[in-house]
Amino acid sequence: MLALRGSQTPGELKARVERKQHFDDLAAMEEALHRLIERGFVVRRPRRPGQKEERYAHRLSEDLEEDTPATPAPPERADDDRLTRLERQVAALTSEVAQLRAER
Repeated sequence: MLALRGSQTPGELKARVERKQHFDDLAAMEEALHRLIERGFVVRRPRRPGQKEERYAHRLSEDLEEDTPATPAPPERADDDRLTRLERQVAALTSEVAQLRAER
């Protein structure tokens, strides 16, 4: 049986249980998780903002039933740079259109 300590991804679980239970690949780990879900021992948590993988948590204790609510991830720096670049481009194009209209 898998020992879940809070919400974890299948990859994290595979790495942590490897010495007790060998899984050939991540698909085998996910299959075991699905069997535990069917039996009511494990619950799948939805993806949180900024995370690419779902997480799984055990249902063996009442106090661990719910995780703390997810806080939104701060925007990535690349998104900020992209937004700034696009705003500058829009400002430059707006200025150019205004100049072209004035030349008519």
